[in-house]
Amino acid sequence: MKHEKKTISIQKANFIGLLFLPPLSCFLILYHFFWEFPDLSLFLGTPLNLFVFVLIIFFSMLAHELIHGLCFMLFVKERFKSVKIGFIWKHLTPYAHCKEPLNKIHYRISLLMPGIVLGAFPIFIGLFFNSFSFLVYGLFLTLAAGGDIIIFILTFNIPVNKRLLDHPSECGFFIVDKSI
Repeated sequence: MKHEKKTISIQKANFIGLLFLPPLSCFLILYHFFWEFPDLSLFLGTPLNLFVFVLIIFFSMLAHELIHGLCFMLFVKERFKSVKIGFIWKHLTPYAHCKEPLNKIHYRISLLMPGIVLGAFPIFIGLFFNSFSFLVYGLFLTLAAGGDIIIFILTFNIPVNKRLLDHPSECGFFIVDKSI
């Protein structure tokens, strides 16, 4: 049985993700409106601080994929057997893949949850509690969710009687019949 494929290349998704920079910069302006920017030399001024920041972002990217995996597991029959988490060395990209088709709502929740938990929440914590560190962290992790947001947009015109099967090696999915 042939399934319709809806994908976008990793390179194109990363490029389109950069288009999120201008809207995300609005949060920096908003932060500056309410709070004073900290001395950035204290924030990333030493090699150790920079190393710790990069390490935090790296492990957060892994957490991002684990959140995808956990969401996938909530919605499929085979739980752990249906989820694969790995790393594409060619693109320096971690990934989570679900081997079972999901209904449209479950797939969309699984796509957006890492961006909400690791991106949006820290941004708002940073804004409301004067934490520049949380704000910057949230902005980086929202950028990391850019590909997920693009895939989410690809689901807009999919009928609800179809199921979505995560593509094993590309950014996107296959559209399958509900009976599968």
